[in-house]
Amino acid sequence: MNSLRSAISRLFDRIHFGLLRKKYIDDEHRIASEDFIKWLLKKSVLNLYPAAPYERKATAIEILSCARNVTSSPQGEGIDNGYARILSEELLQSEAATRVLLNASLDSWDRLRKSAFDMLSALPSPLPGVETGAELRKHLTWAKSMILSPMIKESDAAALQVRLWIKKYVFELKWSFTLVPEVSVSVPEKLTDAQSPPVFSLLGELGRCLERSSSFQLVFFFVNELFSDVDYIASTV
Repeated sequence: MNSLRSAISRLFDRIHFGLLRKKYIDDEHRIASEDFIKWLLKKSVLNLYPAAPYERKATAIEILSCARNVTSSPQGEGIDNGYARILSEELLQSEAATRVLLNASLDSWDRLRKSAFDMLSALPSPLPGVETGAELRKHLTWAKSMILSPMIKESDAAALQVRLWIKKYVFELKWSFTLVPEVSVSVPEKLTDAQSPPVFSLLGELGRCLERSSSFQLVFFFVNELFSDVDYIASTV
């Protein structure tokens, strides 16, 4: 997989460089390069369907990750950054891509779940398709119920999603939410209305989980996933 990643990364680097320096290539090559990138990203997203074999989904996420990691230089005067434009349309701002990555983050394979989580963490906030408090509440309500599942893979996947929502929405967007007694989401009207990263608020939420939950699973998984990002949390305080 490392050799594949290296080869794909070099490919994206070369195409990105060529599209930025479009005066060195004719329109025919530019259009062909853009069409190839668009085709490859679309195919990668389509190959993340739930019933796809593990190898296919793992390769698709690897391709998307390599595409995302290519450094996109700021657009200068007279430069049409075709690579950045296609990347935004097909991945960064694509609701379809976000949806299949969220599904992949619930996969039964641990490594695939973590790869999907890393990919989603690298996308801009809020995630396309999860841009309102109501949309986030739906995901949190599902995650809360599945964390309490007796099936370890279901509870692990749900806890990883809670970790994603905390990272993207609490620490990056300064939203806040509660899980007990009911799931609720609070969205500040302006970023200045939000408090500093609510570490203590989250710890208070853990306390309420401990007091009200009939199962310690909710508390255990919440703590485990939250403190998996302790270095990231510290950097935002």
